[in-house]
Amino acid sequence: MAGRTTLLDLRAILIKERSGLLAQTDSCDLLDAANLKRVGTVAHESAAASNALRPLVGPSLVTTVLNVYDPGVTLPVLSVEKKSALRGGGLDIRGVGGQLYARARLETWSLGAGFDFLDGFGHRLGAMKGDWKHGSFTFTLASGKVLGIVTRPDTGHGAAVTVSLHPEADHPKGMTLLLGAALGLDLAARGRKT
Repeated sequence: MAGRTTLLDLRAILIKERSGLLAQTDSCDLLDAANLKRVGTVAHESAAASNALRPLVGPSLVTTVLNVYDPGVTLPVLSVEKKSALRGGGLDIRGVGGQLYARARLETWSLGAGFDFLDGFGHRLGAMKGDWKHGSFTFTLASGKVLGIVTRPDTGHGAAVTVSLHPEADHPKGMTLLLGAALGLDLAARGRKT
């Protein structure tokens, strides 16, 4: 398997949504932005109790989990967990084996949203901020360097979200952090619509 390129090694990914029953089993295809080939999937895999409660109490009061899979791999290469407001809210981005890469507090407002990211030791990693109207969110590292941009076109259900690392970004977990932030942003957008 040496030399194998995974989806987290790419510089730009498109997230294309596939809708499920009552929007509780949503999943997404991850496409290589260069050739539009499918390079992975995102599956909504929250606990059954969370799925059952979501329509009754709203998305902010239940924990939501999104897992990212490389084709042919049974364990997720990335997990994004949006905690319920009862558990303090926030977002965790975890890698293989559950290793915590980043923890974030999400702030949403009518015009936009922002995350402040901390690593597993509580040190500041950076922030992602942007506005809903233009659909552009920039992830800036604590050093001031831009990690990448997430673009969410407001063209309705099923429009692809673009996740692009900055050409000079060299963070070892760059795509992991940016894709995790993009999925967290998607969870925030869903909560905003309900």
